Amino acid sequence: MTTKRFFHFLCTAQLLAAAAAPSSAATIQAASASRADVGAAVTAAQSGDTVAVPAGTATWSTSLRITKGITLQGAGVGKTVITSSVAPGYYSFLLEYSPASPALNEPFRLTGFELNGNWMSGGIFANNNTSDSTKPLTNVRIDHNYFHDCGNNSYSARAILVDGMTWGVIDHNTFRNNQKTFDDELSDNVGWGAAFAVGSPNYMYFEDNTVTNATGNTSLITSGGQGGRYVVRYNTIDTTLATGSGQHWDIHGNLSDRGTVGAEIYNNVLITRTGSYQFLDQRGGTGIIFNNRVIKPSSDITTQVREEDTGTYPLMDQIKNSYYWNNTYGPSTGSEKPFTPFVAAGAAYVQLNRDYFLPPSGLQASRPSTCSTGALYASTDTGRLFKCASANNWIVQYEPYTYPHPLVTGTPPPVAPPPPAAPSSLRIIR
Repeated sequence: MTTKRFFHFLCTAQLLAAAAAPSSAATIQAASASRADVGAAVTAAQSGDTVAVPAGTATWSTSLRITKGITLQGAGVGKTVITSSVAPGYYSFLLEYSPASPALNEPFRLTGFELNGNWMSGGIFANNNTSDSTKPLTNVRIDHNYFHDCGNNSYSARAILVDGMTWGVIDHNTFRNNQKTFDDELSDNVGWGAAFAVGSPNYMYFEDNTVTNATGNTSLITSGGQGGRYVVRYNTIDTTLATGSGQHWDIHGNLSDRGTVGAEIYNNVLITRTGSYQFLDQRGGTGIIFNNRVIKPSSDITTQVREEDTGTYPLMDQIKNSYYWNNTYGPSTGSEKPFTPFVAAGAAYVQLNRDYFLPPSGLQASRPSTCSTGALYASTDTGRLFKCASANNWIVQYEPYTYPHPLVTGTPPPVAPPPPAAPSSLRIIR
């Protein structure tokens, strides 16, 4: 081979290798926290890039819609502060993540912002708009943000609304005075058509957050419906100064819309006020509810299971395979006593030991060595639920999903994200 031909071959090979190699992610620095500057940076970013928003305050009058998998990173809570003047509406939010190509399942992350709904709009709407139940988004993370005053008296505004098959984790955020903290909906039949198993990654996880509600009708923490599914775990919630209905969690059933597929609520601490308060209203789906501690000065705490529809048993989306254990309330440590659900409506459709169960519980090491077929035992220390498959043969019926969520441990952020470091590949968008 001649020197000229060899050189041509070498250059061609290098070009082909460069084309085949994945491009490195870039950091796009927004010029300011304004809606125009952040929008321009998002437009310039490619999938996998980070859009870094500097410290500053701004008021946004229109929502920012993001259609590709990026990291949107503020300079930290109290530093990058966005206040809403977005016109109120059911789907009015400061931010919306709605990927143009859901099948790519690109990672998306929102971190380091203070989002003030200003009692006009919600915070962020994460939406997988595909009708294909085999194409979920599984890499969505919303962490280390501060959401407050998200709501509007004319609409059920939320700090975070998750719609479609959008799964991942909402972690280490602070929420204060929001009309509703977190709502999970999956678009009816699409949600019911997606693969489901308890203790699996196929949920949106809400974990290690702090919720403090002190004004207005701000006691509802999470709810799900329309084929939705959610897990709420290891959160601290204080509603001692809240007013309103006094209901903290809701699992919708099938009535005007399809019901909730499943919800798991465990290892949460709820501090609430004196008076009659409802911990949970389960109206459908599968519920795994355990190890929740309610600190309450006096009076009772209620949990109800019920069916609103009528017809032939079993009804569509009705309560099934639901388990409650080791949920307690009391004014202080050492004074707790257990609380269990009662059937509020539809006793023909919701029955103990058929549709919902109250298994005996204790430390896993205290599980009886012998058992009769069908017996249950719930562990208070590991969260596992055991079922006796045959005489003296315990099997694991349920086990909590990995904690912390793998998206958290994969890229652990600091408690308060610092301003982004100077990037090596920078494009200034003005």
